[in-house]
Amino acid sequence: MLIRWMGNPVYAACDWMVKLAYLNFLWVLFTAAGGVLLGLFPASAALSHCLRRLVAGETLNDVMPTFWNVYRSSFRRANVYGLFFWAGAAIITLNTMLVFQLTGPAVPLLLAGMIICAVLLLIVLLFFFPAQEVLSEKRFSISLQVALFVPFSKPLLFVKAAGGTAALLTLFFFVPGLLTFWGISSFALLAVYIMHSRLAAPAAA
Repeated sequence: MLIRWMGNPVYAACDWMVKLAYLNFLWVLFTAAGGVLLGLFPASAALSHCLRRLVAGETLNDVMPTFWNVYRSSFRRANVYGLFFWAGAAIITLNTMLVFQLTGPAVPLLLAGMIICAVLLLIVLLFFFPAQEVLSEKRFSISLQVALFVPFSKPLLFVKAAGGTAALLTLFFFVPGLLTFWGISSFALLAVYIMHSRLAAPAAA
């Protein structure tokens, strides 16, 4: 009787919602535990690992031990990778500040260029750790390329990524309180699902 109840779609949906909220809480907790600067990327690696297992069909009943083990084991490596993103954000911010000091017809074009660079950096940041999870080859350069190009590699994937992002942004805009429970984990789930669809199960894409 218990097994039949657990197989109910309503139960499965509630189980997903609870685990996503729990993972969202753990991401915030461990990011803060690392002082944000040192906690952000290991927490993101741990979040991507847990979500990849959920997307692959695992029940993942040991959420907390799994999250902690990945956070601890990837702490140094993830922060080394994070230097690239911090440096990229700093360069874009500095260049944008310099552009605002300029005058002339080229300023709008320079600002547009900075916006494009910022968007591309955000895309790579969103998909980088999901790519690391799915790829058997975990080299930094390979993961960067995959994180940048996979969301645009097929029209259906692009529609899923853009449509899913737009839907989540709309939902959180009208119900901002949901950000507290599913803000980070929902966007991370979308990225993991896209990567899993393209790399782990290409036929499904």
